Amino acid sequence: MAGMNILATGSCLPERTVTNEELSHSLDTSDEWIRSRTGIAARHIAEGQTTAGIAAQAARCALKKAPAGFDVSEIGLIVCATITPDDHTPGCACQVQKELGLDGSVLAFDVNGACSGFVMALQIALSMLEDGQTALVIGAERLSSILDWSDRSTCVLFGDGAGALLVQKDSRRCVNAYARTLPDKADLLRAPASGAIAMKGSGVFRFAVKAFSEIYEHCVETEGPLKNRPDAVICHQANLRIMEKACRSHGLGMDCCFVCLDHTGNTAGASIPIALDEAISSGFLQRGMDTLLTAFGSGLSMAGLYFRY
Repeated sequence: MAGMNILATGSCLPERTVTNEELSHSLDTSDEWIRSRTGIAARHIAEGQTTAGIAAQAARCALKKAPAGFDVSEIGLIVCATITPDDHTPGCACQVQKELGLDGSVLAFDVNGACSGFVMALQIALSMLEDGQTALVIGAERLSSILDWSDRSTCVLFGDGAGALLVQKDSRRCVNAYARTLPDKADLLRAPASGAIAMKGSGVFRFAVKAFSEIYEHCVETEGPLKNRPDAVICHQANLRIMEKACRSHGLGMDCCFVCLDHTGNTAGASIPIALDEAISSGFLQRGMDTLLTAFGSGLSMAGLYFRY
């Protein structure tokens, strides 16, 4: 796949923070139990905020960090990854388009790929752009709206948030991409049209580790000119033990794997762009670093991108 240049990143985490300690007051759980099994200490909950609202905030954050002279009118495409839109239609991307004051010359649509959704949206955007054109790719979720807050096996895992990337198609840069779905595994993780998220934790864990290996082998070891060991790994922020086992299976130390799920929890389609924004803002990810994005989601799906930042 022809490459990309990330012009800017942004994110939005709602003000309301729910700690493990707070959850332990209403659930048969504890801070130690949640931390030891997931690595999560807290998550953000959108109260009085919409998915489109936090998506637009993340987009504005990215626009504030865009290169000097960049104008919002240069955006020709908006793709938003979400499984928790505010409306069936118009889509979240369309609502962000309106919030940013962009006219009808911009194409905007949503992608439902759950936790793999953002990486899929990024792949779709790159495939649609001409060289030099710019897209706004967003991941935004309000997962608190589809949780059963009495189910400790799921509600302790998830949080709300949004992340956004301004990306420009650049044929001089290489991107190795991979994505596929395994429909026979769909029962492992499901959110019905009317109901809460349900998950078979041990099955998802095994699938996630396998998905990381499949993405790594395809993107890093077999495809394209980028065959260097990654300098940075940005995993879907689902579970610290998944990341540790996945990296260890390929001889990667956790020093190259960025972690922010301790304060975000699993934000599904928003996970990767939030992590990217925090990795760049903190200096963890710097220009010239070979970077692997890897995600898995319901479906069950997997998606990865390997690129030089």
